[in-house]
Amino acid sequence: MAYYFANILVIIAYIALIVFFVKDIKLKPLLKEFKIHIIVLLVFNAYIIYVLNQMIMQDEDISVYSLDFLIEVTYNVLILLVLSLSLIHYLYHETKPGLFLFLASVCIVFSEMVQVAYLFISSQQLLQVIYSSLMAVGFYFLYEYIKIKNNPPLGSPQALRR
Repeated sequence: MAYYFANILVIIAYIALIVFFVKDIKLKPLLKEFKIHIIVLLVFNAYIIYVLNQMIMQDEDISVYSLDFLIEVTYNVLILLVLSLSLIHYLYHETKPGLFLFLASVCIVFSEMVQVAYLFISSQQLLQVIYSSLMAVGFYFLYEYIKIKNNPPLGSPQALRR
């Protein structure tokens, strides 16, 4: 039961992050300026989802269309959406905080992919070390993002309001 509860909480957190990325992006200018980027990301994501699902289906304990399989697929789709949307968010805004948010997303998403390899392919200790390292670096970038957002440069409108 703890497995399902924890995964559902993580899924909700990723959905909240996706909403954060898309809430201040206007669709028309985005499609006009980044049409090719979006197409490439869609193709890339489809391929990654296919590969991840192949890895998951190699696990004898998980049957297709079971609750475990659906949770894993949803989880994988959401982490790839977070990665893609963080890139689009950075390209759309091109700010230093956006870069930190994108780098954090890259590290966290790749740590999740390494964890999938650890759980479903090989339980090598090196994969666990890589997972933990990427997650720590990702949280460092999140810390830098939060620090920049909470301490705007002197002379900026946000700093003058303080």
